[in-house]
Amino acid sequence: MQKVETLLDPTCLPFTVYCLLFTMITGIQHLARHFVRSVQSETGIELDYNHVAIKWLDGYIENIRSHYTAETVPAGLVQSVGAFVGECIIATYGGHWGHDRESDEWGVAVPVNGGDVWLYPFNKVYKHFAAGHEHSIGLFFEAIKNLTDPTRDWHIST
Repeated sequence: MQKVETLLDPTCLPFTVYCLLFTMITGIQHLARHFVRSVQSETGIELDYNHVAIKWLDGYIENIRSHYTAETVPAGLVQSVGAFVGECIIATYGGHWGHDRESDEWGVAVPVNGGDVWLYPFNKVYKHFAAGHEHSIGLFFEAIKNLTDPTRDWHIST
């Protein structure tokens, strides 16, 4: 399993790839900050990057998701909310944004005992909107505690 720290190490990547990754990650972080500002200006609620914000967001998605079908969920909404969820994951559990080569998806690599686990907040947000509370971002966020438990043994016995 590749360590996350090497993903943005300019000595491990060609310069153009490093610049692209840096630009993408900076853009994702900007989306998250924009989402926080938008929520505050529209609702007066000040979101922090933590479980309290995720709990509020979980309810917010439940309240508005009936306005969309799986085909009509706005990509910009999924991207903004997903960026915010990812930043909450990083602030709470550690990790880094990156591009997972195996899945060809953007996500957060969270450190666990023995390596990193990739989480995909954009996919999870879309699934919550499209399929309902069974794909709740709140449940997803709480489940990460089990993944990051330092006593968890990630090695498979043979």
